[in-house]
Amino acid sequence: MANIRMRQGRYQAQVRRHGYPQATKTFTLITEAKKWVKATEIDMERQQFSPKINMTVREMLERYEQICLPTHKGADTSEKYRVKMLKNYFGVMPLDQLTPAHLARYRDTRLKTVQPITVQRDFTVLRSAITTAMIEWDIPLKQNPVSKIRFRKVDKPSVRVMSDDEEIPLSDAPVFMYAYCKPTSYRAKTFREFKRARDKARITDLRFHDLRHTATTRLFERGLGIMEVASITGHEDLKMLKRYTHLRAEDLVARLG
Repeated sequence: MANIRMRQGRYQAQVRRHGYPQATKTFTLITEAKKWVKATEIDMERQQFSPKINMTVREMLERYEQICLPTHKGADTSEKYRVKMLKNYFGVMPLDQLTPAHLARYRDTRLKTVQPITVQRDFTVLRSAITTAMIEWDIPLKQNPVSKIRFRKVDKPSVRVMSDDEEIPLSDAPVFMYAYCKPTSYRAKTFREFKRARDKARITDLRFHDLRHTATTRLFERGLGIMEVASITGHEDLKMLKRYTHLRAEDLVARLG
């Protein structure tokens, strides 16, 4: 179905057809509008119509950041950081020109400095943004290019819990209090404080996020139930919460009497 209407002194032509997003274009002359409508209907009939997308990757990500990220429960600064990384890399590239080859180059560049799981999380954000644009913003992409990217099998990240000997030198550091906070409390200053405290204690293989593993484990060791721990740590996926628990055998024996 097609129609042409006058709008602000110009002719706006619209073509609708099942299987295609609405195509719209504005003309000064009605004769040109009619020619475009006819040509567009023919292309759709032949399945040769390819609507132009006037949106860059940066514009899509900015819209996703403004509209979608605030609605994500438990969203932390890591998502915003990944959006920033993706915007800086892809810049003004038109969204309809983003191909798996471009994404593969991004993947290979990032893998030189970070672990595969980190790049996968980058692509999780990008995939979600593109899917949202296709479904909710009516952006006529034929497919999500992120779905074509391949990764070698990635092992699950190891879970590190501090030993009692390690916890003594770090317990006085303000950064350790982060462990009992929700992820939304991430701050660059906190990372720096943690690194200074860790280096001072001469602990070499402890990551910042291991404090969260440790704190969650300690809460379970104190006898708190899974829902009580979730209310403190902010975990919404209880299956995810289970992997944070590392109850020691001697503690279980003590509790069993």
